[in-house]
Amino acid sequence: MIFLLIGIGCMKTARVEIGFNDEGAVSIPGDVVLWVTEIEFPLGNTLWRGYQPITIPINSSGFISATGTYYEIEPGYYRVARVAVDSVRYSNDTVSTLLIERPYRFGICTPYPIYFDDKEVRLVISIRTDKWLDFDEAEVKFGSYPFDGAQLNIYYQ
Repeated sequence: MIFLLIGIGCMKTARVEIGFNDEGAVSIPGDVVLWVTEIEFPLGNTLWRGYQPITIPINSSGFISATGTYYEIEPGYYRVARVAVDSVRYSNDTVSTLLIERPYRFGICTPYPIYFDDKEVRLVISIRTDKWLDFDEAEVKFGSYPFDGAQLNIYYQ
């Protein structure tokens, strides 16, 4: 019995906070507002659920937290997350357009597996609007889909 208690006391947990940015190749003024309702990480595990608007400046490299805090996950290698949004809006000085007006889910993955151990890690979802958003027409590019090209990476401050 003592060995079991010692073993439980030594178990480690990783901690993760998830946020957004828009590291892209364009330098256009404006924002994308996501109404985030759920984040799965690792895939199949609801890490966060709520109803929160996230305003992401176009071509931003900062970290805009979606979860608001760190959440515990099991240590291990992970690559994939899924985000559910209720709507997505693009706006700049002259236009404000609803790009998605219904629940929408999209998956993102890291370019390589990330190992999570007993440390706190910030993951950033770069939505890469330059890959899927037609800024002149304020709509999703023909032949693309929202968040096409988005990536999940470790955020280094």
